[in-house]
Amino acid sequence: MAQLGNMGGSALVEGSTSFEPFPAGVYEMEVTASDVVATKSGSGQMLKLEMTVTGGDFAGRKVWHNVNIQNQSAQAQEIGQRQLSDLCRACGMAVVPSESEEFHGIPIRVSVAIENDPQYGAKNIVKRFLSDGEAAPAPAQPRQQQARPTAAPAASNGRPSPSWKRSA
Repeated sequence: MAQLGNMGGSALVEGSTSFEPFPAGVYEMEVTASDVVATKSGSGQMLKLEMTVTGGDFAGRKVWHNVNIQNQSAQAQEIGQRQLSDLCRACGMAVVPSESEEFHGIPIRVSVAIENDPQYGAKNIVKRFLSDGEAAPAPAQPRQQQARPTAAPAASNGRPSPSWKRSA
């Protein structure tokens, strides 16, 4: 039997909140935890961020986001550098800080979407860190299928149409 230490006899707290994703949109958040770790391949580094919604119906909910700092893929590294720059601007910083903890506790606006992860199901993802006064990105519009042109009626060459082709 394991001892619960000084938790024994403590009052019970309210049950857990839902882990269902909250609706896509722009939320006031703050970075509440961060770390720089090696990428899965071990050949680069990424900044791991934990952000917490600070107001509204979803206050206290968390979103996690990884930013590539160094990556073998030039494209992945460029995307990561843009995301890091967006985070700095959202925090009101003119340069990238030397410590990730400098992002902690600063109110920021974050555009969040929902993504369906094949392994874990639907989850919230960060689309963009927004600077003051910056509008949220417009939602992607579904592509509208263009109507196919109808075929022109075949020339009859003066002959009547077959009975199966005549309209009733």
